[in-house]
Amino acid sequence: FIENSCYEEGALKIHASSTIGNNLMPRILGDFFKEFPHIRAELTVDNTRSIQQRILAMEVDLAVVEGSCLHPDIEVIPWREDELVIICHPDHPMAGKTVDLQSLKDEEWILRETGSGTRELFDEVLAARLCTPNVIMSLNRAEAVKQAVMEGLGIGCISNLAVWRARNAGLLSTISVSDLTLNRHFYLLLNRKKYRSGVIKKVSDFILRWDDKLLIS
Repeated sequence: FIENSCYEEGALKIHASSTIGNNLMPRILGDFFKEFPHIRAELTVDNTRSIQQRILAMEVDLAVVEGSCLHPDIEVIPWREDELVIICHPDHPMAGKTVDLQSLKDEEWILRETGSGTRELFDEVLAARLCTPNVIMSLNRAEAVKQAVMEGLGIGCISNLAVWRARNAGLLSTISVSDLTLNRHFYLLLNRKKYRSGVIKKVSDFILRWDDKLLIS
């Protein structure tokens, strides 16, 4: 069907939450276009909550997010695992160390905004155990969180996908927590009521089977 001219017109609308949209989707879509040069896609990066609303409004063909979704009209397909890490300036007293969670109770936090999948996991797993952490800044991009932490303004909690290059370059460090697990899943979302063209199925299948063994070294 790829050769059919009707699949060469317009653009498939894909939305991705910040971690996925900035760190995975450009490479995935680049690989896809090499294999299927007659299909094009329009990628928009937003937070998980906004993306779910657009999926329900049928404004988006498919989406990939890191937050949970329980709406009955949205099909949620588990995709891949991710890990959040606690980041700090390399000169931070706890940089590179393993501590217990309560050692972080007096730290100043720089986090993603409410509505993001990253913030959702932080609030579920860390916030209650830290008894209202001191969040001094909420930012709507992981890159902004990284920059603020690199300036030494506080510590953060974002995906390892977003920080591994900065860690390797010595611009950031991490704090390991002995009694904490911050693993989560990424998901592909589709509206159950929206017609799924051959192109939507082709792109969805490509995303789900995409291999990134060389992405993080």
